Amino acid sequence: MFFMILYRNSLKIINGLMEKNNIEMDLRMRIKEYLRYSWKEEKTQCDEEEFKILSYLPTHLRQELLLSSYGSILIDNPLFFQNFSRKCLSDTVCQGFLRQIRFAPGDIIFEAFI
Repeated sequence: MFFMILYRNSLKIINGLMEKNNIEMDLRMRIKEYLRYSWKEEKTQCDEEEFKILSYLPTHLRQELLLSSYGSILIDNPLFFQNFSRKCLSDTVCQGFLRQIRFAPGDIIFEAFI
């Protein structure tokens, strides 16, 4: 419930800002859609709190959790699995080199210029 109130207040503030500055409708809609998507994904998740909690875990438990969470992304992907050893991939995950980043639907995350 708290997050819904926070979301509504944030939406009200950004709508006011966009109205005041005569932001075009297309951009307004993309911003609202992004906020809706972002709040839906994040509800109770906070990366800083997750990192803090992980730091309390003993190394072996933290490594197991990270491997279980992110390991299959690298190990099951031929691009990584064929070019790096299993130990290298495991070390990459266990050392915390991977971070989850969220993008809104329609965001361009890679663009090749030819």
